[in-house]
Amino acid sequence: MIKKYKGTFKLKGVRVVNHRGFSMIELLITMVVIIGLISGTILSLGGLQDKDELDQAATQISNDLLFIRSKSVSSITEYRVNFTSETEWQVEFYDDATSTWTLQGTVRSLPSGIELTDESLVNVGSNLVATPRGIFEFQNGADGDPFLILEGNSKNISISVDSGGTVEKKKI
Repeated sequence: MIKKYKGTFKLKGVRVVNHRGFSMIELLITMVVIIGLISGTILSLGGLQDKDELDQAATQISNDLLFIRSKSVSSITEYRVNFTSETEWQVEFYDDATSTWTLQGTVRSLPSGIELTDESLVNVGSNLVATPRGIFEFQNGADGDPFLILEGNSKNISISVDSGGTVEKKKI
């Protein structure tokens, strides 16, 4: 008959360790690594918001410039982007019946902390007109390269406009 052995046995020179979980050191090391990764991610994303706002503002202005070009061709009317201050602009069309520029839509504003440079404000004003032929005409000696420079949080983006209708954003 075979005897069944109940209990534990020990082998000489062999240490049997019963693990039932993680040690405190393993948990601490894991926590330090996770906290480090989260901190690094938060710090790197913190600076992106300001950069994103500047880029979004430049994109909005670029889109308005492209909009006035296409709108002037489709409606056979002159359009312009009129910068009324360092932080505001509006899209306008020329009304032949009244011989005045009329607001199209609403006045647009740049996010807080983002504005045109002083030199840009002098250049832009109401000095860019989109014609029904699909080209841009610069008024009052305005220059298209760069047409304007946006600044915010020690970063700059320029927008250049070609008389043929090209609009280009560049980080400078």
